[in-house]
Amino acid sequence: MATVVELKDYTDKILSSFERKANTFLLEVKESISSQASINSPIDTGNLSRSFLTDSFVNKSEKTAYIGSSLKYSVWQEFGTGEYALEGNGRKGGWIYKSQKDGKFYRTRGIKPQRMLYKALLTKKPLIKNQAKKILGAMSKNG
Repeated sequence: MATVVELKDYTDKILSSFERKANTFLLEVKESISSQASINSPIDTGNLSRSFLTDSFVNKSEKTAYIGSSLKYSVWQEFGTGEYALEGNGRKGGWIYKSQKDGKFYRTRGIKPQRMLYKALLTKKPLIKNQAKKILGAMSKNG
């Protein structure tokens, strides 16, 4: 009597489950870090704070979360400028600029780095690790 072996292919089911879980994880990470970066942002007009919430997104096909601001000055706020630049590579000696708000001239030596994104990542890192274990770690248990 011949033994009959039946093989079942669950590849599609596993890949679909991974896709859903990876996208859920990326969305949660994006929301968490962009919200914290928004909170960490200096408030003048509120544009920088809002930009972290509106400019950040998840690209599902790339399995990538993009978190940041499209505002030109966001990089200056993150890394600093002039003599305060994070890596010490800013302009030395200061400069004079005309304020767009009041039309007056001011002298500056730069802007100290605010590190909104870096601090957001550090703050949310434990939560991200827990979420990775919770959402993606469940792959081996739930398939």
